[in-house]
Amino acid sequence: MSGSQRRRDEELRCVDVVAAIAGGMVESGAARRALFTDAAIAASLPAEQLAIGPYPLSFLAGCVRSLGLDGVLQLPELLVGEEPTLLVRAWMSAARSGRSPDVVGDEVFARWLEMVAVLLDSRRTATSVPVRASASADGPFSSSRTATTGAVGERRDVPDSADQFTGRGE
Repeated sequence: MSGSQRRRDEELRCVDVVAAIAGGMVESGAARRALFTDAAIAASLPAEQLAIGPYPLSFLAGCVRSLGLDGVLQLPELLVGEEPTLLVRAWMSAARSGRSPDVVGDEVFARWLEMVAVLLDSRRTATSVPVRASASADGPFSSSRTATTGAVGERRDVPDSADQFTGRGE
């Protein structure tokens, strides 16, 4: 990660996500754009630190659509663990403050949660290190590997190359 990316993350850590949610939920225009840009990126940072994955946030977005924000807020544990639950509950409480329950507002917040999930997935993909399937130069058909076949405990060697499967290696 370059220094400019770290600096940008540090700048985004200063964004008041809860205030941006509260403002973006009741106002359109610049406040709504800030909700779906800087605030969503800023929200992904503590979520990433707490190891909240994209799938749980996407699942919660579906729950918001099904139960409504008020219904989801009544659930005892939104995510696994106290800290992730407190973080997401703060976001949901901010989304609920200053407005009456309505389907449109619930949809806006569900879309925001999905945006944070996409950002988490993107950050995870961008920072992951590719892992080789095999340490052998021959790839997955290395002769140093074995595979289990039909009977319990019966083992056979895996072919040295794909040519043995096609008959071209003989």
